[in-house]
Formats: sequence, structure tokens, C-alpha cells
Amino acid sequence: MKAIFIIGYGSNEPDAQNIMKLQVDKLTQGRTYPVYYAFTRVNSPSVPEALGKMAEDGVDEAAVVPLIVSDSTVSTEAIPGMLGITYPEGTVDVNGKKIRLIMTPAVGTSPGVVDIFLRDIAENNGKKSTPVMVVGHGSKDSRNPAAVRAVAEAL
Repeated sequence: MKAIFIIGYGSNEPDAQNIMKLQVDKLTQGRTYPVYYAFTRVNSPSVPEALGKMAEDGVDEAAVVPLIVSDSTVSTEAIPGMLGITYPEGTVDVNGKKIRLIMTPAVGTSPGVVDIFLRDIAENNGKKSTPVMVVGHGSKDSRNPAAVRAVAEAL
């Protein structure tokens, strides 16, 4: 069985879990593949917990989607390390069940993210002349500020 596996960074902010569940619910609508999620830190389920549930449910292949701003050491090293693969794909053994994992680029690097920002601005009464400030989390990895700059320039 195939699945979609979304992995978020995790946060001490109370809404982190709710925001992830909202995204999973939206993604689940109209899909035949089940959608699983996990966080790299703080929140539950953890990556190992979610992998265990996937194995229990009979998943043998999953697209892994990092729900983060840009491809960086988090998406190309830390998350694959937690999964037990080498970026961008690999097969893991979870409780005797083999699961092939194929990573996508980070969500924030998708060209469609600009359309989402534009829609949200319009839905909040913004106009083409409305000033927009794009703020990134920051990182020593040069891919992160480059992704934020790309979104700002596209807007």
C-alpha cells in the first residue's frame, strides 16, 4: 500500500499540532492514499512512531514531504537520518516490514507556494498594492535564505 508521509519540524507553540492536523485533513480529502504525519522534535507523533504505524497498517511505499520552508540540512540530512535512509530515497525495515521512502523537496521550495501566499493575501482584503514582508526562520544553510528571497522576489 502506498502512502503520503508529512514531516514537520515541531514547535513548543500550542498551534503546531493543530496546524499539522489541518494540513493532513486537507491533504486526505479526495485522496485514496492514507496520509501520516510526524515531527522531528517536541510534538507527537515522532518519526519512529509514525513509521511504526505505517508498518502496522501495511504501507510498503511512501512519499515523504518535509513541511518546512526550504531544502536544507534538516530536509536533506536530519530527516533522512531519522528515517534511516540516504537522501532522497531508501528502504527501511520497520518491525520486519520493508517500507520504501521517497523524499520530495521541502514544501516551501515549490513554485506553488507563491500562489498560496497571493490567495491568502487576497482573502485577507489585500490588494496588489498591499506591502508584503516575507520573514524566514533563519539558518546557517545558504539554501534557507535563498528560498525566502525567492518567495519574496516572486511576490
